[in-house]
Amino acid sequence: MNINVKYGADRELERRLRKLPGKAFTKVIRGANAKSMTPMARALRKAAPVKTGALKRSIGKSSRVFRDKGVVRTWVGVRAGWSDPKSGKRPEDYARFVEMKAPFAAAAAKAAAPQVHKDYRRITGEGIEKVARERA
Repeated sequence: MNINVKYGADRELERRLRKLPGKAFTKVIRGANAKSMTPMARALRKAAPVKTGALKRSIGKSSRVFRDKGVVRTWVGVRAGWSDPKSGKRPEDYARFVEMKAPFAAAAAKAAAPQVHKDYRRITGEGIEKVARERA
C-alpha cells in the first residue's frame, strides 16, 4: 500500500528551503519530514490489529532526500528485516495479508494526514530559522 502526502501548496516555505545550502537543506528537510511523520506512525501502531503485538511493534519510519529532484521520501510502515525479539516473527512476511483481511492502514493514515501537514510546516519553519541564526 502506498499513501502519498504532498506538501507543495506552501510556496513561501518552498522558496525559503531552496535558498538553503546543500547540507543545511538536507538536515532541515530530512529532520522535518521524519519528525512530522511521527503522528502517522503512531496512528498506524494504534490501529494495527493485535494478536501477538509483533505487527504493532514493527511499524517504523525511514527517510531519504533526493536533492536533485527536490523530493524527500519518508516511508512509514512495517520495517523490512525486523523480527520480533519476543516471538521471533517477521511481520513483513504477513502484514499485507493482515491489511487485506482487516484494513487499518489507509484509514489511520488519512486521519493523521492533517496533523502531518501542520507539523511539517511548523518544524520546517523552525529549522530554517535555526539555520539562519547559526549563519548570522
